[in-house]
Amino acid sequence: MKKILSLTAIIFAGFVALQAQDVKLKKGKQKHAQHKKMGEKRQHQGRMMKNIDFTEAQKAQMKAMNEEHRKQMQELRKNENITVKEQRTQMTAIQKDHREKMQNLMTQDQKDQMAKAREEQKQNRAEAIQERNEKMKSALGLSNDQAVKLAETNKATAEKMKAIKVNESLTQQQKVEQVKALKEEQKKVRESILTTEQLSKMKEMNKGPRHNRGHKGKK
Repeated sequence: MKKILSLTAIIFAGFVALQAQDVKLKKGKQKHAQHKKMGEKRQHQGRMMKNIDFTEAQKAQMKAMNEEHRKQMQELRKNENITVKEQRTQMTAIQKDHREKMQNLMTQDQKDQMAKAREEQKQNRAEAIQERNEKMKSALGLSNDQAVKLAETNKATAEKMKAIKVNESLTQQQKVEQVKALKEEQKKVRESILTTEQLSKMKEMNKGPRHNRGHKGKK
């Protein structure tokens, strides 16, 4: 039973990773995906820092640091005279500098509180993923053999997808084309493993999270 749940977790993680990488590689959507990811990261950090007691002086300094960081990122995105690789390198440096400044501003007790909050958030994510994994296993009715084969093909495809994504010798269009071919190849393998009914259920399950996010807060 534990083996099946573990394999199911790998399968689910593989689908999520492939979908996320595919979105990042599509023309016209790469910047949107990056901005969304950064926004979600800021929200996570904000929630973790919410229950930490900062002094008024610290709050003022943090506000100034965040504003400086925001302006630096805006200027970098506006710069059209550098390559995508150079932009990523500079972006990484700016983010690292911002993190170090924020860390230097905090006391050891505050850092410990932050570490505890981060661990709690990690645990909450793990529990949510495990719950989704169990629902997926039950909904698809996977056999041991199917679970193993799906885990293997998803792992292999994810590795190939990552290799394409980081290959600086490829143009954006070439990446899009290679990802498209890879996804088509994986689709055929998946069709040879799952039944028609299971494929239909998987398609509906993959639509579900996006649908729910789009309607969140509209109750």
